[in-house]
Amino acid sequence: ATKQNFDAFDLDASAAEYTHFALSLPEQWEAGTVKVKVYWTAASGSGSVVWGVQAVACSDDDAMDATWGTAVTVTDTVLSANDCHIATTGAITIGGSPTVGDLIYFQIYRDATSGSDTLTVDARLLGIKLQYVESATESSAW
Repeated sequence: ATKQNFDAFDLDASAAEYTHFALSLPEQWEAGTVKVKVYWTAASGSGSVVWGVQAVACSDDDAMDATWGTAVTVTDTVLSANDCHIATTGAITIGGSPTVGDLIYFQIYRDATSGSDTLTVDARLLGIKLQYVESATESSAW
């Protein structure tokens, strides 16, 4: 009666696995670093999960096979099975030459090969929250 249905990406405990999404940030974005909150859970187990995030910006006429920015990782410990967990990254430098209006690709992964990743079951990525800094002036990107 009170159960929630949710979509999740199940990321394996024995190999690094990845998921991607793309978006264009609002025109007020100052084209600097971003931070990500990773919302996740696990059906059972104990230990920690290492989450990694990378991003790359693509401007008009940029090659689509651009190099990711440096990965930023965060380690988060299982608090309780089937509870929502929130892990916050440090500042992520977006690869390429980000400008307002770019399409920005993000790669989120579980670094199961890290010695700090000790959860022996799938980690379920539920969603993310993106933080960015806005400029003090309006953009004229259009």
